[in-house]
Amino acid sequence: PAAQSPRFEAPGEGRLRAAEGCERQGTAFGTGLRFLPVEHEGNRRSSVEEAERVRAAIEEMLGGDYTDAKGHTRLLRASDFMVVAPYNAQVHRLRTVLDAAGLEQVAAGTVDKFKGQEGVIVYLSMAASARTDVSRGMSFLLQRNRLNVALSRAKWAAIVVCGLCGGFGHFMVAQAHRYASAATLGPFLYQQIIYMALWGWLVFGQV
Repeated sequence: PAAQSPRFEAPGEGRLRAAEGCERQGTAFGTGLRFLPVEHEGNRRSSVEEAERVRAAIEEMLGGDYTDAKGHTRLLRASDFMVVAPYNAQVHRLRTVLDAAGLEQVAAGTVDKFKGQEGVIVYLSMAASARTDVSRGMSFLLQRNRLNVALSRAKWAAIVVCGLCGGFGHFMVAQAHRYASAATLGPFLYQQIIYMALWGWLVFGQV
């Protein structure tokens, strides 16, 4: 329930509930939706910094206790982890880093690849450093349905990995989409052009 309630609250409008037995799941690492900031700059569709951070986090969790919905406890293995990314470029980067560390059994792919599948722990690697670096626009990166599919792959923990500088911006835009449509928010997102032009004139004397 701790992992499922946040991600189902908006899309399900209160109609979706955690499956029976989910309350018995968990590990010493806790449950639910988490944010893992990683500092990087200038990344648009792939981030080696995020890939390395995901690898390190998975290695730290391997061998930890996991209790399933039936109350059975065992050790976490590589196949329990899943890494989702919005861009194929980041999937390739993740695959390279994970394979080099001997984590070939950790699944990595885009949202479309994992529909209908689940992992005990799911990492969502956003790749882009900041809002201005986002490839294909924020409407693609933070599309509600795609985010819901990505995060709902997790059985007990969903961990969002994104740039430290852009993380707060991603979070605020995601929150805004819970209360207003994309058409309503569009004009506010375009204001960044005005702010950048003004900043360029004040600091560098040119636009």
